[in-house]
Amino acid sequence: MKSRGQVFSGEFILAYMVFLVVLTLVIYLWNTNYRAIGMAEGQKEIHYSAVNAAENLVRTSGSPTGWDRFNVESFGLVNMSRRLDPRKLLEFAESMNNSLSDGLCAPAGSTNYECRKYLLVGGYDASFELRFLENDSVVAVDGTAISGGVSSGNSKSLVHVERSAILLDDIVVLNLEVWE
Repeated sequence: MKSRGQVFSGEFILAYMVFLVVLTLVIYLWNTNYRAIGMAEGQKEIHYSAVNAAENLVRTSGSPTGWDRFNVESFGLVNMSRRLDPRKLLEFAESMNNSLSDGLCAPAGSTNYECRKYLLVGGYDASFELRFLENDSVVAVDGTAISGGVSSGNSKSLVHVERSAILLDDIVVLNLEVWE
């Protein structure tokens, strides 16, 4: 007489259950780490875009060198490194405000900000403000506050970058916030 083993013994069922628990735990941890890495990569890209934009604003003259809001290809606010040009500040503030477009971009009804944010930070959203270092008040040139962009709301991917520069004889700080 041949003896046959049972197909579903108690040990087999227990081993199968342990295997399923371990497999489920591995899949859960894999997905959690995959999402965390993806979010960190996204945050890294936003940070790079914010730092690059802030550096370009306070270290370059932009393109073309004597740009205005009608022919700007890239923003730069200085005539020489870290010495801000008041005319470019006014043009930049006007270019990045949230009022209706000056008609240079499509679709009709877009705001200046929507049309030109890509020149500053690519596909991300941004806001900026120029403040005096001495008293922390917003810089105004010819009565126009040098600030613009849109509000970040409660974005979890917000990156804040500060860069210092000189406007006439005052030290100022550019505050730039970028988010997705």
